[in-house]
Amino acid sequence: MIFIDGFGNAAFEILQNWKIASGITTNTTILKREGYSFTKAVSILRNLPGTHFVQISLRGMDWKRVLEDLDEKGKFVVKVVWKLPEAIEIAGILHDMGMRVCATAVYDSAQVLAAKEAEVEWVAIYYDRMIRAGMEPKKLIGFSVAQGMRVIVASLKGKRQIEDAVKSGAQDITLPPDVFLEYFSIEFPHDDFEKFEEDYEL
Repeated sequence: MIFIDGFGNAAFEILQNWKIASGITTNTTILKREGYSFTKAVSILRNLPGTHFVQISLRGMDWKRVLEDLDEKGKFVVKVVWKLPEAIEIAGILHDMGMRVCATAVYDSAQVLAAKEAEVEWVAIYYDRMIRAGMEPKKLIGFSVAQGMRVIVASLKGKRQIEDAVKSGAQDITLPPDVFLEYFSIEFPHDDFEKFEEDYEL
């Protein structure tokens, strides 16, 4: 599945206009940059089509009230920064609330194994961030898939990284609006589209 990594008009327009976009993924940094609180973001996303990933804080439980009030729990996946052991306890609380969980900022196989044991539904791997840190995201994606985990890959900066992530076994990817539009901007080298349209007869 393909998700849009962002928040605001550019992300919302893609979600509305491109049926291949399955939902929105956010994090605390994205929401702060765009001027939205967690509560406001959830309020907006509950009215948009698709499945949406929202990220909570490990330093408090104020988010619990917002999620408990949701009638649309099935529309959301809650991202938890996978800092052990605190994240495991939070994942259990979320599951008890009926929420699906994504272990995010996963950089190591130990995090993957902990997520599996905690029965987390997704692991989020940051592709380009791992490359820049001298790490091997393709190996971690493959390891995660081999453990039966569903992998969503973020921090994808272009065509090569997108295709390498998918070839490595990622079931889901999330792309910023500009990367999404660039990747799916298709050119027809022989003007196929125009030619076929001109030749069409009913």
